[in-house]
Amino acid sequence: MHRLRRGGSVFLLTLTVRPLSCASSSSSSVASFVNAIPHSRLGVLLPSIITLRYSSLLPQQQQQQHLSSMSGVTNPYSNTSGIIHADASLVEGCEFDITRTRLLTPRVPIPPKTKTRCNGKPENNTFGVASGGTPCVVYWMIRDVRTADNWALLFAQNIAKKIGLPLRVVYALPPPPDDREAATAEGEDGSPPPKPSDMAPTTRHGKFLLDGLKVVSNEFEEKGVPFTVLHARRDVGHDVFQDYCLSPAMCDAYAVICDMSPLRHHRTWVEKQAAPSFEGAGVPFYQVDAHNVVPVWIASNKREVGARTLRPKINGVFARYCTQFPEFEGNIHNKGASDENRGPPPWEDIEEYLNLDTSIGSVDGMRGGHEMAMTRFHDFCTSKQHGLKNFDTLRNDPNYNNVCSNLSPWINAGHVSFQRLALNVRALKAHTNGTAAYIEEGVVRRELSDNFVYYTPDAYDSIDAAAGWARESLDLHASDVRDHVYTWKELEAGMTHDDLWNAAQLQLVREGKMHGFMRSE
Repeated sequence: MHRLRRGGSVFLLTLTVRPLSCASSSSSSVASFVNAIPHSRLGVLLPSIITLRYSSLLPQQQQQQHLSSMSGVTNPYSNTSGIIHADASLVEGCEFDITRTRLLTPRVPIPPKTKTRCNGKPENNTFGVASGGTPCVVYWMIRDVRTADNWALLFAQNIAKKIGLPLRVVYALPPPPDDREAATAEGEDGSPPPKPSDMAPTTRHGKFLLDGLKVVSNEFEEKGVPFTVLHARRDVGHDVFQDYCLSPAMCDAYAVICDMSPLRHHRTWVEKQAAPSFEGAGVPFYQVDAHNVVPVWIASNKREVGARTLRPKINGVFARYCTQFPEFEGNIHNKGASDENRGPPPWEDIEEYLNLDTSIGSVDGMRGGHEMAMTRFHDFCTSKQHGLKNFDTLRNDPNYNNVCSNLSPWINAGHVSFQRLALNVRALKAHTNGTAAYIEEGVVRRELSDNFVYYTPDAYDSIDAAAGWARESLDLHASDVRDHVYTWKELEAGMTHDDLWNAAQLQLVREGKMHGFMRSE
C-alpha cells in the first residue's frame, strides 16, 4: 500500500491480489483488471491480477484514439460508436437482439450462397472424430463454456437454421508453455514471478476446465451437435481457421461465430489472427458478447471512471437486455448432423496434453459445470440463515463467508450466465434489498471489469493503466526506504507482518478464491 499525494489530499493506492476465479463483487468503485487468465495457477498469488483503486483516467483524447482504432469500417450495420453489428436478417423471427453481435469481417457481412473450400490438407491435430469437409456453421467456444443461456451459441444456431446447415462447435486449447522450468524459479534472489503464459495449468484449474468441457460435450451429443477439442500448434486463431473451420478433413464453414473475451491473448486470437483469414476466405465471422448482460460495446463507448458512471448507462438499457433466453435446440433442423457426432473427445489424452502442474490440487466441492453452479445458486437463494436474505447487509463482512453466492469460479469460467442468475433472483420476489444488491454487484461492478479491460487492451495489466498523477507519485517515491520488503514466495505463503493480508492470501491458496471484500480492501 502506497500513500500518494495530489494537491493537499492524501490518497491510498491499494494493491490487492485478485484470484482468477472471482468476479468483481466489492462494494467499492473499483475498475479492476479482468479476472480469468487461462491455464494459470488458479488459487495462488502468482497469476493473480493486481487491482488498482484510482480516481482518474487516461486523457480523453487517448480514449477517443483507442475507440477510433477499434471501430472498424463504417457500414449500414454500424452503431453510433462504430461497432458493426451482424445483418438483422440473420435473426428474423428469433428472440435475439442483434446489437449483441459484432461483425469482424466488414467486407463479408452475410454467409455466401456458394463458397470454395480451401485447398491443401493440414495436419489433423484434433482430439475427437469429425467427418471431412462438411458444409456447416461453426461456433468457436472461448469464454462461455455452456450450452444453456448462451447468446453466442443461440446466434450460431439461428444462422445454421436459416441457411439450412448443421451446427458444429470447437474449443481450442492453446499450446503448453515451452519452458516449464522457467516458471519454477523460487524468487529468493528478488526475481519477479513468472508470467502466466509461461506457467502450465494446475490440477486445480485444469480439472475445473475439463469438468466444464465434459458437461458441454455430453449436452452437445444429446442435441446432435458435433463437438471437437482442438489443440493449437502455433497461433490459436490461425489453427482454428486452417485446421478446423476450413479443413477438408474437418468441415467447410459457411459462417463462424465466437463469444467475447476482452483479454489480450483472446483478442489476438480473434481479431488479429482469425478475422483477417476468414475475411480473406469470404467467410463471415461474428462475435457475440454472451458474458455480460449488457454488451460491453453497448454499455459504454469508452473506459469508465467507475461504477458511478457506468451504472446509469447500464440501468438505462438493462430491461432491454435482461430478457429470457430461447431454448437451445441444437441440430433439430438438420437430423443428419447427429450421425457425424461419433462420441466424446478422449479426455485422458486431453489431460495428458495439458501436462497439469499437480503441486496445486483441486478444491473439495469445486466441480465445474452448469448444474453444479445452479445447485449452489439455489442454496444461496433459499438459505434461511445467510445467503440472499442477508446479502445487502453482510456481503462485505468476511466473517460471514456463506452470505455470498461463491459462484465466481463458475461465472468467470463461463459455466453459468449471470443473466440467468439475475432473472431467477428477480423472479423470487423476495428479499428486495438483497436482490438489488446482488444484481448491482453482478452486473454493474462485474461488467465494469470488462469495460476497463476492453477499452485498455494494451495496458490493463500494467501500472501504465493507472492515472497519470498516481504513476508520477509512485515514480517520485520509488527510491524511498520500505519498512517491509518481501519476495513473491513470501507473499504467496502469507508470511508478512499484516495478518489481514495473510488471512486473505491463505484463503486464496486453500479455497481457490478470496472473499469479495478482501479483494479490494
